[in-house]
Amino acid sequence: MVGISLRIDGSDGTTKTTVSAQTANKKEELKGEMARAEVELLRSAWADVEDVLDRRNDRLIIEKPDGSTFFAGRFDEDRRGNGSVTVSVESYELDAKQAEPTGANVVYQNVNDSTIVQDLIDLVPTLSAGTIDTLASNLSMSFSYAEPSKGIRSVAEATGAELRYNYDRTIDYVDRRGTDKPGVVLSPSEQTVVDNPRITEDAREDVTHIRGFGAQSGPDQITATATADSYNGGRPNWKEYENKEIKAVSRLQRIIDQRINEYDGEPRHLDIDTSAVGVDVALGDRVTVQIPEENIDRMLRVISRRSVLGTAGAVLKLVTSNRLLTRDDQNQKARKDLQRFNRGYQGYVDRNTAPYGPEVAGDGNPREIIVPDWPDDIVDEQFVNLVVQGSAWRSPVTPLSHDHSVSIADHSHSVSISGHQHEVDIPGHQHDYEQAVLDHRHTHNDYEFQTGQTDGHDHSYQNGFGYVTLQDGTFTRASGGVLGGSWSTTSTTTESGGSTTETTKSGGATTTTTSDGGGTTTTTDSSVPLSPEITTTFQGNSYYPTDVTISVNGTDITTVSGDSSSSWSETVDLTGELTPGQNTITATPATRGQINLILSSELFRRGRSSA
Repeated sequence: MVGISLRIDGSDGTTKTTVSAQTANKKEELKGEMARAEVELLRSAWADVEDVLDRRNDRLIIEKPDGSTFFAGRFDEDRRGNGSVTVSVESYELDAKQAEPTGANVVYQNVNDSTIVQDLIDLVPTLSAGTIDTLASNLSMSFSYAEPSKGIRSVAEATGAELRYNYDRTIDYVDRRGTDKPGVVLSPSEQTVVDNPRITEDAREDVTHIRGFGAQSGPDQITATATADSYNGGRPNWKEYENKEIKAVSRLQRIIDQRINEYDGEPRHLDIDTSAVGVDVALGDRVTVQIPEENIDRMLRVISRRSVLGTAGAVLKLVTSNRLLTRDDQNQKARKDLQRFNRGYQGYVDRNTAPYGPEVAGDGNPREIIVPDWPDDIVDEQFVNLVVQGSAWRSPVTPLSHDHSVSIADHSHSVSISGHQHEVDIPGHQHDYEQAVLDHRHTHNDYEFQTGQTDGHDHSYQNGFGYVTLQDGTFTRASGGVLGGSWSTTSTTTESGGSTTETTKSGGATTTTTSDGGGTTTTTDSSVPLSPEITTTFQGNSYYPTDVTISVNGTDITTVSGDSSSSWSETVDLTGELTPGQNTITATPATRGQINLILSSELFRRGRSSA
């Protein structure tokens, strides 16, 4: 099958159906949410899938045009838009999340981490172990009704391992994903990026100590401390780490040791977002990122990778960083927000909320707002959210029944036809007539024969005995003389020399048609006046917007399901979607209703130079 496709396999691996897809995208992170993908189908293709789909047990495989696997996992949800359906697919980690949890009190004391991971994988009947590395030999952990996926993640946090849920339903637990690729350069000058790379985090943290807090509280609370190798006295800089689920000091110590090493090795936290094309970059790879105007030319690791597959090929949206374990430290977020601008940018925080008011939409009419001047000096978009609120279609008047009366009185019509004339044109024409030709003889010596006539004519001769007249093929014998012979008739045609025009003229006339005696039209006011009040019910029905497609500058971002029976509100993340200058945000519902849009943002801006 040519193009992107979605294949549905049963739990036994048998293919149920394969349908064509329009677009697909997937997002994977080294730490954070489980991997997921979305594939867009025409409604007709989705109908074929829906007929055979077992939402709980089937395997969904998104295939590239070359037939290789783009993503595989479990059905999550479907969202219907205008003529299409977007199907969400979760990675096979969903199996580990939904599997039977551990027992009430499962304790491991000083064992290999690989042992704990294997036991957790064995709790998931649909998955099996792939590559399982041993990174710690004396790990102590305990679980109480823990989801297998959460337990595996907890072990990985303690040891620094990285996880991969493979498309063949195996799980890898390894020291590191990806490889170093210094030859892969993400830079405008190399033409490997769509737009200029964007710095989203640049803050320095000279952390010297970390204190960790685990389970319990007060004097019984589990605690541990870690000190940076580079610290040799002087003013300390302490950070805190807290996880109430940690009950073993050794596990807490491992975690904060890894974190202090990352702080010590990379005191300057740098995150850069970029859209890459024409490069082979996997999650976990370290590549070279160059931004000459910011004096950045260094290796950074791909910690988040979003691949967009469409008719024009694949575009990679990458988040690269020199941090992994400490980049999401929310306890330090506010301090880092200030530091990033005190250090070189001389910028400021720009917070804004813009309500655009409710308007009716539907029946081919979208709700559209214009963002006139999105800043071009943004260093980081902390968040850009669009709140989409749906409510009932409404009218400013109550459409009560009413009527109009129309009266048409007696009336008449008159038609006058005046004197006039006609002209008749008689064109050139022909006449036919017959002519007698006489074969004859005379027995008298003296005779007179008249000739030269061209129409009906006479021949006559005279002698002493009287006349004999021949006319039109007949003859009369007079007394005396002897006439003998015969005659025949021929037809001769003559032609008129031209046409003749004759004009006749009427004597004048007037015709009058009369019906009744005149005409008057009268319209009365409504017998039931319109009521000036808001109404949301029309012939017993209310209409709420559903399947609202949100697009920015003509590009679809997502589809909000909404609710067909009541008011609703959902928030759409537009971070990174707006471009400097004017932007058009469109909300197009599949069904009619009223839509209210609120755009809110928190931006870190450099500010324009006054020079």
